[in-house]
Amino acid sequence: SIGVKKGDVVAIYVENRPELLAVVIGCAKIGAVNALLNTQQVGKVLTHSFNLVQPRVAVVGEELQKHFDEVREHLEINADAVYYLADTNTLEDAGTAPAGYRNLATEIRNAPAHDPDSVNRIYIEDPLFYIYTSGTTGLPKAVIFNHGRWMKAYGGFGVTVMDLQPRDRIYVTLPFYHATGMCVCWGSALAGAAGLVMARKFSASRFWEDIRKYDVTAFGYVGELCRYLMEQPEKPNDRDHKVTKIIGNGMRPNVWRPFKQRFGIDKVYELYASSEGNVGFMNLLNF
Repeated sequence: SIGVKKGDVVAIYVENRPELLAVVIGCAKIGAVNALLNTQQVGKVLTHSFNLVQPRVAVVGEELQKHFDEVREHLEINADAVYYLADTNTLEDAGTAPAGYRNLATEIRNAPAHDPDSVNRIYIEDPLFYIYTSGTTGLPKAVIFNHGRWMKAYGGFGVTVMDLQPRDRIYVTLPFYHATGMCVCWGSALAGAAGLVMARKFSASRFWEDIRKYDVTAFGYVGELCRYLMEQPEKPNDRDHKVTKIIGNGMRPNVWRPFKQRFGIDKVYELYASSEGNVGFMNLLNF
């Protein structure tokens, strides 16, 4: 209704929750480019990442409004193009947008439910995301991630590797502003019509409680996540869960076998890739 079209950038500054994925899908269907801002960024780094991609629209979660407001005067965007998502189940409680924001949950209520015609004019080389590098060698860079690459993750990891089914549920504590959560894990869920269980943030002490509570059968990991779980005190119910397979990258060799043995994990699928790279590797051999 406000004329966002194919190629326009929508900056998204929202933590892990269903509204984030709804916004991503909405943008994808009209060919807009999702700029997945790192929710850990504040101050000058946030300002840099935002202005770098010249967004036409911004969507800000209530949980990050304070950090956004701190830099708003330095952001290059029209005052009336900033939308707000209350930190609630917005289908039931849209909340109230503060001054200077438009309430996205309220404004979409009368939008049509069918797919727009634009879905038939989006091609594999068209940009889908800007995913930011970590900024270890200077300020973060915005990497273009196109629709074709997302489909490769969906098909490669989802269909070929994970092979989740509608009865499965994959638990994701990873931030969805990175490709492992957004593309590999979510892609695996969509490929198998499986359930997606999102955690706002990783908690080593709550991890297995959530796994049991939500009947999870798979999860995504990255870096030291599995080592953090290994450092938790052993419990008699460490193997009391339904997880049979996990996917991710960065598990150390000295953690791999002890982790599988302690928690009774059948299959570990380790990948190596990067958002800014053009080559990836997949370990299908489970050792």
